[in-house]
Amino acid sequence: KSLDVDLVINLDIPTETIVQRISERWIHPASGRVYNNSYNPPKVEGKDDETGEPLVQRDDDKPEKVRTRLEKYDEATTPLVGYYDKKGVAKTFQGTMSDVIYPEVKKWLDEKLH
Repeated sequence: KSLDVDLVINLDIPTETIVQRISERWIHPASGRVYNNSYNPPKVEGKDDETGEPLVQRDDDKPEKVRTRLEKYDEATTPLVGYYDKKGVAKTFQGTMSDVIYPEVKKWLDEKLH
């Protein structure tokens, strides 16, 4: 079974930005509430806002694990991005802030789809 791909969006975010954001993520296992030390910190460091129970960091959110995951991701996706670039259907957007990148992505999609 094959699938025709009309458009490809490649988000090129610096590795260290991704590592920092993911490694600052902490969860409350019982409820699934997610905190981030940078933009959604708990009221009391290391404690769930509602229960006061300890927050935990998933093993795969630790910096060394995130870097390993990103290396594997890059190995798998770099050839695909190159392939779709050559076909003229891919666009790469670079940055670190979603509120900056999103308008660029939306503008490109609007131009391509309308």
